[in-house]
Amino acid sequence: MEPLLSNLSPQIRSLLNEQQSKTLVLKQGQVMLGRVKEILPNNVALIQFGNHQVTAKLEVPINIHEAYLFEVTSIGEIPQLSVVSQSSTNFSLAEQIQMILANLNIAPTKVNKQFLHEIFSNDIPVRQADLKQALELLKNDQSQETKEIIIHLLKKQLPISETTLQSYKAVQSNRTITEQFNQLYQAVIKEPVTNETTDQLLKSLSQFIDTETVQEPMQPLNQEQFDQLTEWLQHKLISRQIDHESSSQKEVKANQDPNELEIISQVDEKAIANRLERQLALSDKQLFQFEKVLSQINTQGHAVTSRTLSQLQVILEDTIILAKVIQRLPTQAQDGLTRFMNDPSQANLLEFIQPLTDLIEQQIPQENSRQIFNLIAQMNRSEPNLFPTKDQFLIQIKNYLLNAGLDFEAQIYQQDKNTLNQSSSLKQVLLESLAQQPAFGREIEQLLHHLTGQQLSLIHEDPSFIYLSTTIPGLIGEDQDIKLEFYSKKDQNDKIDTDYCRIAFYLELNRLKTTMIDMNVQNRVVHLTVYNDQNITKQLNIYKALLKDGLKKYNYHLSSVSYKPLPDQQADFSIKPELNKANSTSSRWDVRI
Repeated sequence: MEPLLSNLSPQIRSLLNEQQSKTLVLKQGQVMLGRVKEILPNNVALIQFGNHQVTAKLEVPINIHEAYLFEVTSIGEIPQLSVVSQSSTNFSLAEQIQMILANLNIAPTKVNKQFLHEIFSNDIPVRQADLKQALELLKNDQSQETKEIIIHLLKKQLPISETTLQSYKAVQSNRTITEQFNQLYQAVIKEPVTNETTDQLLKSLSQFIDTETVQEPMQPLNQEQFDQLTEWLQHKLISRQIDHESSSQKEVKANQDPNELEIISQVDEKAIANRLERQLALSDKQLFQFEKVLSQINTQGHAVTSRTLSQLQVILEDTIILAKVIQRLPTQAQDGLTRFMNDPSQANLLEFIQPLTDLIEQQIPQENSRQIFNLIAQMNRSEPNLFPTKDQFLIQIKNYLLNAGLDFEAQIYQQDKNTLNQSSSLKQVLLESLAQQPAFGREIEQLLHHLTGQQLSLIHEDPSFIYLSTTIPGLIGEDQDIKLEFYSKKDQNDKIDTDYCRIAFYLELNRLKTTMIDMNVQNRVVHLTVYNDQNITKQLNIYKALLKDGLKKYNYHLSSVSYKPLPDQQADFSIKPELNKANSTSSRWDVRI
């Protein structure tokens, strides 16, 4: 799970250090090492905890410039702290650690004392209950891996339990999730007796593994499934028209033979494949804004108000949105849109409004997205040549993130019964299967640990930075996982800032073998460095113009493309020393092409 890039710029390091000192979240019961910076009236003091300074009310007298183990006894506008050694404050750190172990009824072994010393010396706030559980886990397994994971869980203030420990070990192991899917699938099909739950488990697993591995090849969508997919893909801007057409089509289909219906289905599947090519990757808010203003234009007909024209112009003033839209419009409509941006008149509007409306109508709605991508993934599995490789990649990512169950507990917490009932996620099916105590329970537990580990490590963020990391089963015919990592400073909408980011691709290629691509983006100017054991400078020059044109379509400018030899250690690519210090976007793909 190590990230790929290591050479942080001094500017980014400065931002990280600045951000690190901004916030400290205190919770009741936490214990941490602090130094008294200033004593204020009314038993209030300024305490230094690592890079953070906290003004707190104290229960006992203390000495300025001395270090103590403080416990948070209450929180509020001014948190209240107590010193672990209540009777006296003149104890060394080692003596205070000894007292904590005694309070926890934990043996003061060398390992335990060293562990606590490392926790407090690194300014990690920890509750005593979590500390006791951590020491119990460490007692059962004193390996360096276990110790590092426990410290990480304490830093992130995640639950300290055997489950979280094993879950983190699962995502850090060398076993791919693709391998675990295949192993569980093989264990299930060996069972002589099946039931509805095991059948559902096989179905859920088959959508994420290689079609050659499954016992029965993935079948194309039947007519009922395809009709349901078509209904879900209907866009609200054209829903009436489509509903009418659907009724007419049903009357025609009733008088057609099955072979003719199959031909229609094949044509429609290609239309859905083409639809993926038209996606703009708009946010829900952006899509809503387009829907609203296009509905107004449709209602106002030939007398579109200046206010409505101005609203459309404002939406399209976003350079990223404008670049995406222009790329997918016909040439004549592109010219009309360009003129409209300079002169938002109805005459200029007429030159592109219908192609723009058609484009927005083809965006896949968020509603029922789980089922939509589940069925599209089934189409992809049953007909591997239906979608281009890049769309297969998109489908695999979307289907996994939506249907693996990485948000299963969040749905339960939010009591989202509608979403849970619409379709069972893989994790939900795994839990239901495990409750029946099957012979393949061990394989289910291993996969559950991996999914839980992904949930725990999926997203880390603070007010200014965001980090996302996950592993996805490989593409069709591949046994390599796809590993994704993103690091970025947040933009004004708290999303990854695509103007300033860093992206890394780690690839296993048939001819070039191990290849690392480092794409550094600064103000949409792209610097590309390719690492390989072979000098591929000539090959890079061949494709430089093509790459430049491709980036230009998305409003990026290619500044340079260079080659460097691979370093000896992949860890040399590491970009972030700590998860909470993530600062720029990085993506790691392990894909064999």
